[in-house]
Amino acid sequence: MEPAINVLFSKRNKRGTWNLQAAHAGQVHFKMEEAGKPSRWNTLRALRILRHFKMD
Repeated sequence: MEPAINVLFSKRNKRGTWNLQAAHAGQVHFKMEEAGKPSRWNTLRALRILRHFKMD
């Protein structure tokens, strides 16, 4: 898991968040986040992974 965790850390912003990489094509009812900006959902997922592996 160490290589995967290192990739996760490499994508972390200075403020401790993770960006939304890209928006998926298709119909969207409402836009929650913008590509290239900090993502609440990606940050939540990343922190859960790090906490699970005791790496935060």
